[in-house]
Amino acid sequence: MALVQSQREKVDKTDRTETERQNDRTILKAYEERQAMLLRGSEYLTRIERLANRLNAELKGRQLHAPLKSRLREAFSVGVSFIKKICNTELYVAEETVIAEGNKIVKPISVTLGKVLQAFIILLVGTWIARHLMRPIRWVIMKTFKKDESAAQQVSKVIFLVLFIGVIVFSLVSVNIPLAVFAFLGGALAIGLGFGAQHLINNFISGLILLFDRSISVGDIVEVDGQGGRVTSIGMRSSHIMGFDGVELLVPNSQFLQQKVTNWTLSDKRKRYSISVGVAYGTDTQKASKLILKAVEDHGLVLKDPAPVVLFEQFAESALTLSVYFWLLLEPGRDNRIILSDIRHHITTLLDKAGIVISFPQRDVHLDAAQPLEVRVVPTSQPGTPPINEDRDKTPDKGLRPE
Repeated sequence: MALVQSQREKVDKTDRTETERQNDRTILKAYEERQAMLLRGSEYLTRIERLANRLNAELKGRQLHAPLKSRLREAFSVGVSFIKKICNTELYVAEETVIAEGNKIVKPISVTLGKVLQAFIILLVGTWIARHLMRPIRWVIMKTFKKDESAAQQVSKVIFLVLFIGVIVFSLVSVNIPLAVFAFLGGALAIGLGFGAQHLINNFISGLILLFDRSISVGDIVEVDGQGGRVTSIGMRSSHIMGFDGVELLVPNSQFLQQKVTNWTLSDKRKRYSISVGVAYGTDTQKASKLILKAVEDHGLVLKDPAPVVLFEQFAESALTLSVYFWLLLEPGRDNRIILSDIRHHITTLLDKAGIVISFPQRDVHLDAAQPLEVRVVPTSQPGTPPINEDRDKTPDKGLRPE
């Protein structure tokens, strides 16, 4: 509008030549045509805006009055499209080199969030299947190769580790994630391991060493840091030890390699026990030794080889000490303390029948006096009366009279 008005003022000026006025009229006509075109366009836009508002109002009205099924279908389609957008989000673009007819072709492969989720689901399912395959694998190893439970469990652990690595590779290949992605993740993984996973990796490697070294096996009776029990399982991070009191201990695998560990059943499941018995002085020690030896040999769980032996240990302060030494097997689920208790009961019975007294602490007290001691018998007082004191009315000794 301003350009048209300004151009009209130029045309109306009288100081301009005819040629200039002709040019001004041409420019004015062009301005007027453009103005008319803009007005028509504005009018068309106004109509379109009105139509769009009317259409939007009609759509909102239809949505409000639409059935629940249609609204749910529309919401579901919106949700699916949103999830697809998230799954197609690129996390990393890897380059794969392909040689075709002598030419190197670099093909970019995008690693999206959806591919990572698919690989993770495949990894979970594969790990679950591999874990449930371990029981039949152990059964086949024990029945076919005649191995014990400890060896079968260790072999199954190695097989599970191999299957786990295979499942990882399969999950990546199946969703078209190149293995070269580990080159990108290697730096971040190394930093994470360096800062926060030293103990985890240490225990993992120690578990692998224990599986192949077999210095500690399932079923062994061990003592770690003053706590003993039977090894029930050797995991990738820690081992389970069932204590003799029924408490289950979780011991990191690294402690078996870094600390002093006592393995009672590493090469031999036999352990020597001893029971000491003190008999009174004057007892026939040969007879007492034979009875103690008989009590041990009568128990069916005592090993015949090495044979039990009774030793006359010492002349103690109040007894003659006899000790019997014998061997028992360290079996899972058996408490040898019960066997020791049964043997002690049997020893007590046999010695009692033979009239042999098991000694107890006693002392002889000797009084050294310069003159004989006076002994006096004092009658018992009647109930309700004060005790009789014969010296009550006597005059105290002068040497004891107070000043």
